[in-house]
Amino acid sequence: MAKIIILSGAGISSESGISTFRDEDGLWENYKIEDICISGCLDFNKDNTIKFYDMLRVNLKDKKPNYAHEVVAK
Repeated sequence: MAKIIILSGAGISSESGISTFRDEDGLWENYKIEDICISGCLDFNKDNTIKFYDMLRVNLKDKKPNYAHEVVAK
């Protein structure tokens, strides 16, 4: 079986209502990337980093895959 690699950005999930990182109202408007999304952030900002990723997981609970997700899955 051939192996396929698909590269996409956060925008693939925006149609499903999942916030992107760089849009006008994106996640980096409310959070500093250097505080919660760089190597070592768990060493110097553990509580806020965990809160951020927990918030992302909670926000996914009611989201459904969109057409792009289905095509990638096939």
